[in-house]
Amino acid sequence: MLPQSVTCEECGEKAIVRGYGRVEFDWDQTGHGATTLQIKVVRLTIDCPTCGVRVQEHRPADHDAV
Repeated sequence: MLPQSVTCEECGEKAIVRGYGRVEFDWDQTGHGATTLQIKVVRLTIDCPTCGVRVQEHRPADHDAV
């Protein structure tokens, strides 16, 4: 799932996600047919009340860090 808010990496404040950019993912199966994407990294544009608009990456907790 994609977040609606995250913690700003710069100051630690709660920030609202304003947009989503590059998405890196893995397929859960190979070959043809329906499958589920496993999101590795999503680039976010956030609006931090302290730092303003920033770009940072989000790695879902359920995916192993690379």
